[in-house]
Amino acid sequence: MENKYDKDDWTHVGDEVANTVQKAIQSGIYTNLSRHVGSFAGDLLKEVKRKVVPRVNRKGEGLALMKVIIGAIFGLFPAPFLLIAFFGLLPEYNGAAFITLFILGLIDAFFVLMFCKGMKKLKALKLAQRYDDYMRIRTVIEVETLAMGMHASERKTRKNLRYMIREGIFEQGHLDSTQQFFMIDDRTYNDFLDATRKKKEEQDKVKVEDARIQTTLDASDLTPEQKKQWKKAIEDGESYIAEFQRQKSAISEPQMKKHLEDINKVLVDIFEKLKARPAQIAQMRRFMEYYLPTTKKLVQKYQEFNQIDSPGEDVLEAKQEIEKTMGTIYVAFVEMRNNLFINDVYDVTTDAEALRTMLAKDSLVKDEWKR
Repeated sequence: MENKYDKDDWTHVGDEVANTVQKAIQSGIYTNLSRHVGSFAGDLLKEVKRKVVPRVNRKGEGLALMKVIIGAIFGLFPAPFLLIAFFGLLPEYNGAAFITLFILGLIDAFFVLMFCKGMKKLKALKLAQRYDDYMRIRTVIEVETLAMGMHASERKTRKNLRYMIREGIFEQGHLDSTQQFFMIDDRTYNDFLDATRKKKEEQDKVKVEDARIQTTLDASDLTPEQKKQWKKAIEDGESYIAEFQRQKSAISEPQMKKHLEDINKVLVDIFEKLKARPAQIAQMRRFMEYYLPTTKKLVQKYQEFNQIDSPGEDVLEAKQEIEKTMGTIYVAFVEMRNNLFINDVYDVTTDAEALRTMLAKDSLVKDEWKR
């Protein structure tokens, strides 16, 4: 059967997936959402699986195994006998015997160290293969996402990645400057550097233009209609912030509480800045009329699901989908804030924005928030 996806252009698969998720958000129907999304990518993954070359360098596996064997034979096995001999000599001091045991102990420690290094390398190779399997066709991934997928802490995952890169297990692997993203090959990393440079140039141009046209207009410069919209937006914004805070207090799930807390912090920042820059109200219409009401609807629906005494599988799945969506909404709101108030965005955001562009390019994230 002919594959319906062009071998050189799979980006539209991401569009189909994103559209399916967006429809679920709008309709509030989440039943089998994961299965529907997975079906879009099924054929694609089967096709790509035949094309992906191994990205984990296993060249040192044989040497690591040899270190383990030699280390065990000459290090671990003799260690108990050396300890027995040492404690046996304690009652009767024998200088020559102690010196001999000391030298043998150093040799034994060397082989024990060899064993430990070999085991560490073998475990790292096994874990690297798990990382690669989890990433599948992706060439870039957030360390946080990888850590969650491996059921490990970000700190431990980041440490493992640094070791794997240093040891050449991921021969072309790179962490970005903030160590928030892992890129598995040089091509992706070079694309990232190029995107970072271009994004920095674009930001510099926008900052210059923004300063030139002086966007920080006073409320008196607005038309009566704009002033009315500005006041209403601030009132509605404060209402949404209060509502999300109330919902957060009523929700027990840690992940959902964290999402709401993060979203509220961004909203407070957005509306505080809107008070100081009334002219930006012209760019807030879609945000106020669609994104905030939709977010509120999701939170309320989540709370309704929490009131069900014995939730079924569909309800639990819907709650998981909403939690994931809230994480995406937070990222989008941060982007919205940065786009609205570009002069307040520091250069440290350049790396993250460049990587988000690459994620979208790979059809892993659909940026619906700039339209």
